Amino acid sequence: MSERLVIFGAGGHAKVIIDAVERQRIYEVALLVDADPSRVGTSVLGHEVQEEALGFEALSEGIRHAIVAIGNNEIRRRIADIARGKGLTLATVIHPGSVVARSAQLGAGTLVMPGAIINADARVGANVIVNTGAVIEHDCRIGDDVHIGPHATLCGGVAVGAGSLIGAGATVLVGVSIGQGVLVGAGSTVLAGVPDGARVAGSPCRPLESKP
Repeated sequence: MSERLVIFGAGGHAKVIIDAVERQRIYEVALLVDADPSRVGTSVLGHEVQEEALGFEALSEGIRHAIVAIGNNEIRRRIADIARGKGLTLATVIHPGSVVARSAQLGAGTLVMPGAIINADARVGANVIVNTGAVIEHDCRIGDDVHIGPHATLCGGVAVGAGSLIGAGATVLVGVSIGQGVLVGAGSTVLAGVPDGARVAGSPCRPLESKP
């Protein structure tokens, strides 16, 4: 029997997660909620969107598991923290069209999307998005609340700190360390370490100019 699940967030990312959940067949989407009033009452892949507050009370309805379907790392972390504080357990969802090595480890609440590859002895933290077609090679270390964008490639032994975003199509070369809260722009090539909080882009990547 499938475990009942609440999904926080009813945007485009939720569509991919709902598809993954239904294909994985471990969980059943029992409740879909969103903080945007304009989405409440609409339908996403056959699931009616409810008010976000109902998601935080899901445990009282016998729902024990949650997923946060929000791409923004900080918002996803905040919602996940509240959900855990309410007694909900973050579900790990792995699309059957992905490849995850038997020796890889995934934290609670991590989402592995279609075509993604996570190779041997990789360690992926909690509440992480490994988006469509992304590659996390052997021995990588990925912190909590990270988003690896579609078709990004992390070569062997890469480290990514908590809360960082690796943009779509970016490539991080072997053994490079990326700090916490970093933004790597789409299509970038990262050849050397990136410090905490940096914003970089380009091929090879360079620091982005700060806004005035």
